[in-house]
Amino acid sequence: MIVLKRISIVRSIQLDSVAMADVDKLMRLLRPIYDAIDGRQYKNAIKLCNQKKICDLDLVQVLQAHCLERTGKVDDALRIVRRVQLKKPTDENLLHTMQLVFKLCGVPEEMLTTYEHAAAANPTNKEMHCQLFYGYARAMSLAKQQQLAFKMYKSFGSLQCVGWACLSMLLQVTVDKSLPVKMLPLADKMLTKALRDHPNELNGEFGQLLVQLLQAQDKPHDAMAAFDEFIRGVPDDEIDLGPMQSIDRNALEASLARDIQDWTRTAAVYTDLLTNFTAADDWTFWLGLIDATFQMNTPDAHARLKHTIESLQQLHGTKLRGPWLAGVEVAVRHVQTTPSLSQADRDKLDVAVVHDAIVPYMDRFASKTCCVTDLHRYMSAMGDAGKAAWVDAAKTRLATAQALQQAGSDDKAQVTKEFRHALTARKMLRFLGEHLALSIDDMLARVDTMLTEYDANQWLNDQAVGGQREVQVTDDLLLLTVLLLLDAVEVVAHATSVVEKNATVRGLLLHAATCLEFGLAKSAYNFQMKLLLCRVYALLGAGDAFFTRYHELDIKQIQVDSLSYLVLDPLLALGQVDDARRICESIRSLHRTTARDTPEFISRAYRLGVFSKAQDMTGFLLHKMKRSQMLALATSELVHSSLADLTRTTISHLQSQFALQPTLPLLDDLERLVHAATSSGLSPNHHREVQTKGRYVFEPNSTVSCDRTTSDPAVVTQWLQLRVTVPHLVATVLSGQATPEAVTGHLGTLKSAVQSIQGVQDSPSTLWQVALTAADALTHTIAAIDDFSKAADALAELATQLQHVKVFEHTLVDSSGGHAVLNAHGLSLAATWTHQVSTYVVLLIALVGKLVKPKKKAKTDGNATKKACVDRLKAAIQAHIELNTRAQHVLKEFKAAVPPVPAHAVVAEFAAAVQAKIAAAHDATAVKLLGAVTDQIGFLRSL
Repeated sequence: MIVLKRISIVRSIQLDSVAMADVDKLMRLLRPIYDAIDGRQYKNAIKLCNQKKICDLDLVQVLQAHCLERTGKVDDALRIVRRVQLKKPTDENLLHTMQLVFKLCGVPEEMLTTYEHAAAANPTNKEMHCQLFYGYARAMSLAKQQQLAFKMYKSFGSLQCVGWACLSMLLQVTVDKSLPVKMLPLADKMLTKALRDHPNELNGEFGQLLVQLLQAQDKPHDAMAAFDEFIRGVPDDEIDLGPMQSIDRNALEASLARDIQDWTRTAAVYTDLLTNFTAADDWTFWLGLIDATFQMNTPDAHARLKHTIESLQQLHGTKLRGPWLAGVEVAVRHVQTTPSLSQADRDKLDVAVVHDAIVPYMDRFASKTCCVTDLHRYMSAMGDAGKAAWVDAAKTRLATAQALQQAGSDDKAQVTKEFRHALTARKMLRFLGEHLALSIDDMLARVDTMLTEYDANQWLNDQAVGGQREVQVTDDLLLLTVLLLLDAVEVVAHATSVVEKNATVRGLLLHAATCLEFGLAKSAYNFQMKLLLCRVYALLGAGDAFFTRYHELDIKQIQVDSLSYLVLDPLLALGQVDDARRICESIRSLHRTTARDTPEFISRAYRLGVFSKAQDMTGFLLHKMKRSQMLALATSELVHSSLADLTRTTISHLQSQFALQPTLPLLDDLERLVHAATSSGLSPNHHREVQTKGRYVFEPNSTVSCDRTTSDPAVVTQWLQLRVTVPHLVATVLSGQATPEAVTGHLGTLKSAVQSIQGVQDSPSTLWQVALTAADALTHTIAAIDDFSKAADALAELATQLQHVKVFEHTLVDSSGGHAVLNAHGLSLAATWTHQVSTYVVLLIALVGKLVKPKKKAKTDGNATKKACVDRLKAAIQAHIELNTRAQHVLKEFKAAVPPVPAHAVVAEFAAAVQAKIAAAHDATAVKLLGAVTDQIGFLRSL
């Protein structure tokens, strides 16, 4: 539909510039072309464009190019439109059509030179200059935007052009970081003068832009003065609605007053916002008012704050939570700001806050799910005495709610209300850590009780909550039950017997998976259950079951970038390389569509004069998306995947591929992202509240997942550099023109990256040490002239280390009592070795062989150390083959036999299904690992 709309614009072309006498006759010849294009009959339109009478017209050729692009012949379309471009056309309608063709062909930036020439040839044509500016905006050429906008202001005197120029400068300073802050005074002075010269064109966007220019220069008082002159006090009918409506003007005024520490004005404006607008539930406004009040810290200020809170509480009752939560915030602030308190006095105040503020808030809003998240922020502010009082109050509310629930068994609404109250009390107790004091037996007894209660209250779910039954009344109770089971796993992890520990942990995880499968049968759309089940399946080493449940979430759009951290690293750790590749490709697909579509939105925002949207979208594209950490990790894994695939072929195929294409696909993109990581840093666009340490494998008998995205940014950068360096190293050596300096530089980067990875907690450092030894062997080989003894010693050490790699024999499979399952910790070690470390070791061995093994039919040089090096190389290759052969034996012999699930009677019907899913997933994983190690054996033998 977009194309048809644009083509219909082409229909309105005026033919004044066409040097033909019979315009009507020409229109009769062109009209069938437009009709064919509108009807999507592109092949017919191409035939019509080839008519002898009109085929030489530039417009007809461009229309033909459009039709060719629509039929998939992009190269032919570009060839035609580029030929027309050489004529340097200036007709606006022709240029518009050419721009459409270039855009659809994926190279919109190629149109810029044509518009630049057309604008230079028509210096008084404002529309032509505007189109050039929009082209710069789409290409993110901020400096050229600025220069052109200043030029347009001088030529046409338009206030909008000044706004374009000033916003371009602001973006260069704040987003692109390509312009120093000292250049902004020019922008704010020019914009101030323009606003005074064009008072009739003033709107909220210009005023807000001026304020932002001054804020970027750290001039809060000047920003406040600009606000007073150009925004404050202007009636609504004199200022455009939208970003600067009355409520937004007041919010901006309050923030500016806070910046200059005018606390009286800040409090007055926030009070006005809370009382005179429908914003009494806006927590940002409440925090602003409370901050200003405590900054003034006078009796009058506190009295006004108290009056505001109480009046809004009386006005809105329990319909709004904001005024009541503000009362809790003030009570906690009073304790925190009271000076020189003894511990005993502070404990008394904490207990008083719990009884006088927090517990009443719980009682009022216990039926709301958000009650817990509202109060969670105050748990860290409480001392031990306050938390103990809070725990006692929550236990009392839980007992009361359960008693009332049983007493009101005939009233469904009342039972539902009390059930929600009990849920809130349970959540409070969990966040306060009450369950951590329980023994393992008490935890499991509580699990049984909660499951029984969950089953008994299923009748409350008759009326679904949510558009597609996304949430059921009892869902949170099951989630709390499963979380308690996972807590029990951590308690069991301290057991002394390894065998007993493994069996008990596995049993608890199987029970948790069974509970969640049962819950999803009752509430099929609950995303929290699916996410938690993904985590449990990952801890059980069931990669296929994990990915299947994750796929059901139907993650799309920006969530692909912000939520993929949940799945990418666990999939890699579980050996699910193909599934991880699909995730990476979906991430890159999102970024491709964003890079394609967002510039159009930015251009439209400039055209409409909505500077705030242009600024937001430019920052989003340049700062968030183009520097996305997930994009970098996804690109790095795809590059590594391409390299790993080559190690599953033969050495001849590897050499021929690098001869044909020395640079792997996506390697250039990865280098750009690595440069961004080392210069300005990557943007971690993750939706998370709990930060975990970076891990590369699953810990034994733990509920902690794999997650590289939370580790030190420097370590993430080293990981990306490792992915960049190895392909360059391979290409350099295989080219036959490697210099010792170039190879040594790549090897130094490789070693530094591997050593950084080894330093990460729970990283399989002994496995990575094998890669370091292989790198040392290549280092000594490239540095050797006549003496290869150091290289031979390194290869001998490598062979010894390969003989001691036991990731397949010792930790991969747990077998006892006739049962056999994959251990998540052992599986992550085996996957790390097979898909990460071993890939690099194999490549480094191949490069050593390239340098030391004599070519066919070549005479030996008689160098004894080189011959010894070749012999040690063969020994290392043989050691690697034997390692993979042992892995083959283990994987071929493995047949999953999952032990019975020790499930509660309520969920027992799903135990068999969970067993089958895990067994199928383990068998599939073993087959995938077997294929990988078998292919590597073939590659090693080809050496």
